[in-house]
Amino acid sequence: MSAATVPAVYASALLEIATERGERAQAVTDAAEVLAVLDGNPELLTGLASPAISREQGKQLLRSVFADKVCKSVADLLGLAVDRDRIEDLSDILTEVGTLAAIEDGRIEIEVTTAVTLDADNKKRLDLLIRERRGANAIINYTVDPAIIGGLRVQSDERVVDFTAVRHLAEMKRTMLLAPVAAAWEE
Repeated sequence: MSAATVPAVYASALLEIATERGERAQAVTDAAEVLAVLDGNPELLTGLASPAISREQGKQLLRSVFADKVCKSVADLLGLAVDRDRIEDLSDILTEVGTLAAIEDGRIEIEVTTAVTLDADNKKRLDLLIRERRGANAIINYTVDPAIIGGLRVQSDERVVDFTAVRHLAEMKRTMLLAPVAAAWEE
């Protein structure tokens, strides 16, 4: 997600405040635990988003569910989500907290798909290139998919770089089908 999205803004702010308070690691863990609770109880978010529940009631409900179970930064985020009518964005915000923390910590997972198994030298060169761009702690997983015919696809949570023959062939087909036909061909 880009920094311009609501979840990214709130997640970034949470990480910044938690870092200042010295509870960043705990905030990331707590955000994941709150997300698991919300995912397992969708009626909780539905109830909180209801116009029948006041903001104060919503905050009280969240305090009762998560009292003494989350750090101050996450508790403040939950209250802010209620105050700013961001309950419907809360799951996305909490997901983004984990994603941003992983990126900042260099724990991003990268999936590399090739048509054939790479030899050790090519794998080493590709590892080096990816880690230069995505961080030294990037976790790189390799898979082989003969269906891509040739080339490779590199995918992380936020982007895909696709240099596969299948994609290039599909683009060529689309270009050819959309190309105008000359009048001499129509006769």
